[in-house]
Amino acid sequence: MTMRHRRLHLVLLAALLAAALPLAALPNDDEPLPKLKARAEQANGGHRADLFSEVARREMEAADQNFTSGDAAKAHDLVKTALSDAEKAANAAIESHQRLKQTEIHLRKLRQRTEQIRRTLSVDDRPQLEAAEKRMDELLQEMLKHVFAK
Repeated sequence: MTMRHRRLHLVLLAALLAAALPLAALPNDDEPLPKLKARAEQANGGHRADLFSEVARREMEAADQNFTSGDAAKAHDLVKTALSDAEKAANAAIESHQRLKQTEIHLRKLRQRTEQIRRTLSVDDRPQLEAAEKRMDELLQEMLKHVFAK
């Protein structure tokens, strides 16, 4: 193998490693929610936005499970927590100017999921989710301002 081929192999190996490192930091579905939330608190910039988006998604799914099982009080607490974490995701993306569009997409999906959950609930359980949807709409509008301000 010539020196030129060795250099090419080293460059390709370095490029593969550089591409794989961010993937190792992404959340997986097996990671417990408290551990993921702790990682999100420690993260910075766009990575923080990604992690908090995932935390909010999982919390909303847990809220749905609690509504289904009849534990509305715990479900409402999870909705509040999910909204708070969605706000953290939006703020991290806005402040760092990183992952704005991706975070906006994640929050839009979370808002749609919240609406789907709300439609399955009794009339008594809907107002809090309606308020969460309105707050998410405000977050999405704020994020879109920053996405298109570039």
